[in-house]
Amino acid sequence: MKRSLVLVVALSLFLAACASVTAPGTTGVVTELTPTSITVSANGQATTYSTNNRTNVYSVDGGLTARNALSTGQRVTVWADGTNISRINIEP
Repeated sequence: MKRSLVLVVALSLFLAACASVTAPGTTGVVTELTPTSITVSANGQATTYSTNNRTNVYSVDGGLTARNALSTGQRVTVWADGTNISRINIEP
């Protein structure tokens, strides 16, 4: 019985951790790009996020692409921990 309880708790914690990592933070329009940041405007409010060499950028078809594929005016979804982006999806 204890083993089953431990397994259920561990599985719950794992699923909760996965859900928090994969949830998108903001979907909006790119308003500014610099070598180390991106500003996304959503619902009239602009947020500036930090980027680095570990920030992954995904194209519309889902493939990994280069950061220079981003441009102002594009619709994107960003996954961020605070203001540090880990993933950017270019939306259609």
